[in-house]
Amino acid sequence: MSSKNPKFSVVVPLFRTEAYLGDLLRSLEEQKSGNYSLEFIFVDDGSDDQCGAMAQAWLERTALVGEVIRQENAGVAAARNTGIEAAQGDWVTFPDSDDFLSADYFAEAAKALAGVYKSVVLMSANVFRFDEHTQKKSDEHPLRHKFESGQTLVDLRDVPGYIQTQTASAFFRVDIIREHNVRFVHGLRVAEDAMFASTYLLSTHAPLALPLKKSIYYYRRRSAADSAADTYRTNPDFYFGRFERGYIPLLALAESKGDIPQWLQNIILYDLSWLFPREMNVERKATHLTAEEQARVIVLLGEVLKHVQAASIISYRMTTIAPEVRALMLTLGGMELPPTGSVRLSKNVAGAFEISYLYQGEVPTEIIESNGRPVTPIVQKTRRLDYFGQQLLSERIIRLPQ
Repeated sequence: MSSKNPKFSVVVPLFRTEAYLGDLLRSLEEQKSGNYSLEFIFVDDGSDDQCGAMAQAWLERTALVGEVIRQENAGVAAARNTGIEAAQGDWVTFPDSDDFLSADYFAEAAKALAGVYKSVVLMSANVFRFDEHTQKKSDEHPLRHKFESGQTLVDLRDVPGYIQTQTASAFFRVDIIREHNVRFVHGLRVAEDAMFASTYLLSTHAPLALPLKKSIYYYRRRSAADSAADTYRTNPDFYFGRFERGYIPLLALAESKGDIPQWLQNIILYDLSWLFPREMNVERKATHLTAEEQARVIVLLGEVLKHVQAASIISYRMTTIAPEVRALMLTLGGMELPPTGSVRLSKNVAGAFEISYLYQGEVPTEIIESNGRPVTPIVQKTRRLDYFGQQLLSERIIRLPQ
């Protein structure tokens, strides 16, 4: 691997993004010069629009180094794997064809890499959101805290909150990928990025990452709401594949190397912090799943969460997790509820105090006293926490006279 002039292989899967590809191509063409070189590998994954032709025409017009590889439709994971096989650079990155990059994206990466090239194994670009409807760019990504301390080499063993869940906005060393045969899980269409990045990091001698604060990756939120992130109801990997072919094999790999790293536990919690809230939203709830399918989700979640430590669940703060969701994660993972945090007292109920608490299994025996005297509740009920039909954790609600 070159120490002074790294070569970046830019692998871009193409599938039905003709309307957006122009923005990415313009951003690639406008890259500032620096001590680096580029090669572009566009993989036309059987797209039925003009993506492949657009990329080919762009390469011919600009005379930039690159190629267009055409294959039958096999999914984004297969397209990226094809790109890996063709890559001739020191580093490879995988921008999505509907996103785009800042003009100094690669120049800043090369500059940051100088001096630490022997040790760094991962570089993370700074992700901004681009709202297609308003045309506004915003620095609102949940993981933006990774760039608060500037460009300093980060050891994930010491800073486990520095997680990488995207491959589009990251750079990976080609020599490590080849040596350990790291590939995207073929056909997986949810969390495939996190699987690749985590497998890659588990294959390294030391997980040393370099944040690229000035290399901006613009993640497009499509107005048409037709991206992979918007079509979860019709994607079985959203509820099943990400666990069966993703996290469960990944955790087995991690265990074969020792304890589950804290950074990997955080990646799992980060992912699940977006899954569970959907079940609290009537419009996004998994009502399209059968009872058998919901029970299958619960089993898979338990298989994953049994590898996550209770302390990790309780202390996680990178995204918002409701107390009942933390309690549910502990329950599904076969862990007990903490001695504090599962009881809530409310004084904002007219004419009464309300006490609620979470419990596992059967309703516990309740003894309610005031000044040594028993108190009879005004209202008492049990609420089933409706997450994929689970029946392991419930909430008890009691109202007492003032």
